[in-house]
Amino acid sequence: MATDESTTRLGSIVLPPTPPVVLTSLPPDPSPFVGRSAVFETVLSGLTPRKAPAKPVRPTREAVRAWRRSVAEWERGSFHTSITGPPGSGRTALAFRVAREALARRWYSHVLYLDLQYSPALPLADSLAALLRALGVRPEDVPAAGPGLAALNRYLDVLTGLARRGQPVLVILDGADAHQLDRLSARHPRNHTLAVSTAGRPVPLLRLQEDDALALLRPALPTADPDSLRAVARACDRQPSALHLAAAQLAADPALLGRLGRTADVTRFVYRHLPPAHARLFRLASLHLGPYLRVGEAAALARLTVAEAATALEALTAARLLTKSRGSYRYQPHSRDYARKLALDKETDDARREAVQRLLDHYTGYTGAGTRAEDARTLAAAARLAYESGFPDDASTLTLSVATLLDADARTAPSVWYAVHQFAAHCADIAREHARAGRLWQRLGHRRSREGKKDTGAVLDCYGRAVTAFRAAGESAAARAVLADVLRVLPQSEGAPPMDARSMRDYEQAADLLRRSGEPAALAAVLSNLGNSRLGHNQPEEAESCHTEALSIRRSLDDAAGLARSTANLGNVAFGRHEPEQALFLYRRALALFEGLGDAYGQARTLSNIGRAEVEAERGHRARKAWRAARALFRAHGHDREAENLGQALGAPGWLRHVSARPWTHHPDLYVFPDSLTDLAASLDGSPTTEPPSAPRGATSGPAPYGGAPELPEFERIDLSLTDTVPDLGHDYSTGDDDFSYADDFDDDGPDYDWDD
Repeated sequence: MATDESTTRLGSIVLPPTPPVVLTSLPPDPSPFVGRSAVFETVLSGLTPRKAPAKPVRPTREAVRAWRRSVAEWERGSFHTSITGPPGSGRTALAFRVAREALARRWYSHVLYLDLQYSPALPLADSLAALLRALGVRPEDVPAAGPGLAALNRYLDVLTGLARRGQPVLVILDGADAHQLDRLSARHPRNHTLAVSTAGRPVPLLRLQEDDALALLRPALPTADPDSLRAVARACDRQPSALHLAAAQLAADPALLGRLGRTADVTRFVYRHLPPAHARLFRLASLHLGPYLRVGEAAALARLTVAEAATALEALTAARLLTKSRGSYRYQPHSRDYARKLALDKETDDARREAVQRLLDHYTGYTGAGTRAEDARTLAAAARLAYESGFPDDASTLTLSVATLLDADARTAPSVWYAVHQFAAHCADIAREHARAGRLWQRLGHRRSREGKKDTGAVLDCYGRAVTAFRAAGESAAARAVLADVLRVLPQSEGAPPMDARSMRDYEQAADLLRRSGEPAALAAVLSNLGNSRLGHNQPEEAESCHTEALSIRRSLDDAAGLARSTANLGNVAFGRHEPEQALFLYRRALALFEGLGDAYGQARTLSNIGRAEVEAERGHRARKAWRAARALFRAHGHDREAENLGQALGAPGWLRHVSARPWTHHPDLYVFPDSLTDLAASLDGSPTTEPPSAPRGATSGPAPYGGAPELPEFERIDLSLTDTVPDLGHDYSTGDDDFSYADDFDDDGPDYDWDD
């Protein structure tokens, strides 16, 4: 996973973006608000509700037109106000104070606060997901992140619905840029957006008046010389954030008054006067995840005890470098940037990596049965930190914990489930935890195979990765079980009608996977079914290639039944090329194999195909003999439907002309010889034979993600073009009306498949 503009790199450490903070109520004021009375009134006036024009009492034509013009003007009004100013100027504090006043006056029923100060480059989809969850939309109903506008439209619909029900919403966007403000602003005229931003209709925040600045400093040193306090105010540029820092320092050590008045950077001055342990914690704690820092995380980063970390955090809070809320601590945005700069300049890369390793150990230490669903986001961020910073073992452990939590949470959106499990599988691959990776990829394949509109290509990709991982782990039984899943997920082709093009692509992908996996019997079965469908799509060259490869594999496996089916299917290829003599040669070879196996049904179907080839060769009397023999075998073994079909063909007036004119792909008496993938799958994993899940007619599959496949042993490829002059061997198919006997010495000049005699 490559880093992007929303991440922060400190040497070899790549910190993921901080997730947005969304509040549905205003936090308490962290410090007293001084001054800004004129600006306060200006911003508050912009939030004044704009009531919709009242309908006319007497709805005359002119009155209605005037009312509609008023409504249109009302709807075109401004829906947002922006407060601008440099960092530390008190923009957020002013926004909170104005919002409290608007709520107190009952102008708005709800407030929604989105803090993007820590993640200005965060994708809009992440912000929308957080806002929708805060608005009460169930996680499984949050639209998946992507290029569409589903999440944005859902967000705007919720806000508009509240306004129409008489519950207008005040949305506060802190740190939003112009694009985010344009997208996230509440569009209904009853709602309003207050942005701490540089876009919109700015209300600038300038420096505090000198008297207001002194009012912030004087409580720290009530008896101090006014001129000395004015010097400190000038050093702070009369900005509220710096003034609060200076006041905290003066309250702790009044002797710093003179030195503070001569400093050019109050934050730097405060940092330099921290005890070494507190300064180190201030630097390293900036590597934590999320906007809020807990005591345990701080202790792990700085290698302190929990008590020592708690004491240091309280000291940093007293110095106004951190703020505290509900037992957690938070950097001011400019303070965190300064702390990360110090961590980059003052700490070596090894020291930063050791701190991050301790933090990851802290997270992995409490994963397990006691982990709560709400911890999933923190663990996911920690996993990304580990993955991008080069801690593969921790990334694998953490992502597996997140995946386990999502498995137990029924509210998890499918897109989130897939993303987390795929990330977990990638992490396990990188950490060389092959068995874990195999189980995760197999789980992904199972989940995708159960989808209503499943992508069979994506399922096969997951199964292929699972097989590779299991074989790397030496778990051959697990790999064979996955290959059984591969066979079950393929469309179960019976040859008529042939598979569509998308399903054939799935078969090709499965064949590539089986070549790499060293399962020749399964590969031959897949190739055989694929060849039958290739021929059904009038692709004889591709069909011949599939059946010839399957034949070679089955010869090496000494699979007589498979050889019989492949030979008969090659006969179908010759028949499809209108080469009846070559087709007869191959059908007779298959017939002998079926007879040796005692497979009467295979014999009957092959004889039926021989009859079709004899018709093609314009030898109707021999076709009749073959079909009568096939009908007898069908009838003797309970296949009455096939026997009846042959009886109808034999008994129809002008039957020879009739069957010759019908295309072979639609004739009921031309049989293909498919392989049962379900039975083969059961033999691979030892499970009982069951009906496979229904599969769509394929799905577009991407290229295989693995290396080259091992070459199969060399085999001769039969050239059907050399068989144009195969002689009629004069076989006698019938010794009576419905009796059949077969004898053939195969002493002919036709091409051979190098059978081992």
